[in-house]
Amino acid sequence: MNYLAKTLLFTLLIAQTPIWAQNQQIQLNQSHQEIDQQVWKPFVQAFNTYDAKLYNSVHSDDIFRVYPGNIREGKAYKKHNTARFAKAKKEGRKRVLEFKFIERKATKNRAYEVGFFKVKMMHQGKTSYYYGKFHVVIHKINGRWQIVQDWDNSELIGKKVGEEEYARIKAPVVK
Repeated sequence: MNYLAKTLLFTLLIAQTPIWAQNQQIQLNQSHQEIDQQVWKPFVQAFNTYDAKLYNSVHSDDIFRVYPGNIREGKAYKKHNTARFAKAKKEGRKRVLEFKFIERKATKNRAYEVGFFKVKMMHQGKTSYYYGKFHVVIHKINGRWQIVQDWDNSELIGKKVGEEEYARIKAPVVK
């Protein structure tokens, strides 16, 4: 095979890797079922209804939360949630969160989960969307799964994540 043919073949294989990876079935175990019940279902419900108490309950007391350009930890993070949820509720804001996992790994006591999210925000007759990628570390603490580290970003390789990237992920939507 000549150099040009080898280069072309290599390029095609590399280009297909993200598509192949997204189409692989995520293998779930008993821990994932517990995590879905104890973390993700209440997380989505709390996020969509601005229920700060429920939202904070799925995060450990030692939560390490990284935002684009900011970090909040523990009680400061939970206090911030309580204030921002109350303000948004008072202003009549509405939002709907959904996400798709691209990676889920779990042992009996620890988990690492990666995915993309989409938030539909509605306020004063206007609708907007926010997209991003998240990485979450979850631990089983005193018999209950809780988020101990959470990071998200709205950019992927220097480009804003949008509907096109979100739609490309062929995984079940979590609502």
